[in-house]
Amino acid sequence: MQKYDAIVIGAGIGGLFCAAKLAKEGKKVVVLEQHSVPGGYAATFKRKQFVFEASVHAIDGLFDPQSHNSKLFDEFKIRKHVQPIRLPEFFKVVRNDLQFTLPDDLDQAIKLLKEKYPQDKKSLDKYSKTLRKIRKQILYFQSKGKPRFHMIPSLLIHCYGLFLYLFKSFGSFMDKLTTNDDLKLILGANIAYYHDDPYVYSSLHHIGAQGSFLSGGGAYIQGGSQQIARYLVDYIQNRGGEVLLKSKVSKVLGEKKSVNGVEYSNKKGEINQIFADNVVCNANLPSLMNELLSEETSGSLRKKYSSHEPSHSIFSLYMGLKKPLTELGNDSYSTFLFPDSVTNLKELAKSNSTTDYEQKTLVMVDYSIIDAKLSKDNAPVAACVLVDDIKHWENLSKEEYKRKKEEVSQTILKRIEAYMPGIGELIEYKEAATPLTMKRYTLNERGAVYGYAPNVNQIGPRRPENYTGIKGLYLASAWSKQGGGISPAAKSGYAVAEAILKKP
Repeated sequence: MQKYDAIVIGAGIGGLFCAAKLAKEGKKVVVLEQHSVPGGYAATFKRKQFVFEASVHAIDGLFDPQSHNSKLFDEFKIRKHVQPIRLPEFFKVVRNDLQFTLPDDLDQAIKLLKEKYPQDKKSLDKYSKTLRKIRKQILYFQSKGKPRFHMIPSLLIHCYGLFLYLFKSFGSFMDKLTTNDDLKLILGANIAYYHDDPYVYSSLHHIGAQGSFLSGGGAYIQGGSQQIARYLVDYIQNRGGEVLLKSKVSKVLGEKKSVNGVEYSNKKGEINQIFADNVVCNANLPSLMNELLSEETSGSLRKKYSSHEPSHSIFSLYMGLKKPLTELGNDSYSTFLFPDSVTNLKELAKSNSTTDYEQKTLVMVDYSIIDAKLSKDNAPVAACVLVDDIKHWENLSKEEYKRKKEEVSQTILKRIEAYMPGIGELIEYKEAATPLTMKRYTLNERGAVYGYAPNVNQIGPRRPENYTGIKGLYLASAWSKQGGGISPAAKSGYAVAEAILKKP
């Protein structure tokens, strides 16, 4: 009988950071990953001479020594082996009658916005003050670890802003801040990185995320985000841990209120059982509740979270280019292209949910504008991404699905050609991925890219805790308390490892 200190289900970023910390502290750990490569959404893939980033566009906190993300990278010496590149700006916003490039520095961003909208100086000062205040409070809150009952009075005093904005929507926060719809759209242009509806999305989540990016800029990992995953796999294995790819967990073993192992099939199709006092789920929580755990064991989790909504998914069009887009005059790494109909935040929500792909907001990411080194010869690549829902792609025949993918791809190409004439002639290879693609490779419910959506009613204490309440079972993924994205997933995995290490 193989016995470990911990079994980690899934080699996404949360699972790998958890396993790395445990292995570093001498624990016997194994990671089981159903895919042939580690990383989850932090992944790259090759087509012809082109290497594409699957979904990651930017990582926050790597150039801010105060950020937890930066500290994690330093603890595991990631920066000595993996090179973050600071992005040239936060993002660019384009509509027929609107164009603005937002710097990745808060002071500079506010300065330029005041020049563009002098009538909104007071609103921008308030926005800047709010971001700084909330960021300071988030860092303070994180420094205290898991809150205890006796800490509540102190936290209410030092972190009152967190409670003030926690259950307030981003849309309502912006509506109270200013009546300038264009300013609201600029400050919330990248909402699709987190959510699809400004009036459902938590203002605290947005303020915290934007504050982190505007404090230390955004980063891209040279060679692709999967370099982080590959490094952590080596880190784990060099310290006696195991990472088993093509190993799909089919069952979490245990009794009614506790777990003690898993059953999985390896790459040869053989069924194995292994055991541990701690099982860490880096897989999606709906699958854990409904498929991996017995009905008796998962009852308490299903009672709490079965009604929680997964985040949105995405449609991505990957483009291999003959030449960099700078030759067509592109000067931005990340450009949000609004259709003319998006004139306010409510229209942005409609744009994200519509089935008319001509009216969806697009983000074009030009990896060739930085020294991405995704391939040996640095073959230029770009991607166009939009918010999507798996329901738009279900129940199609194989031919219908293929035809729809091509139709949507052509719609996107027509729109970016209007913005950047000549781009069509530079595209040597293209490939599309739908929400069904996202689900197939990650197994995430509905192809969700951020676990449970950071809605106002699914944030903070209403998100699943890292410890499930079932003895020996933990959550370390975008579906747990810390939320979706590289940085939160890393924090989630590290928090679980710390909890396990503190056990007697």
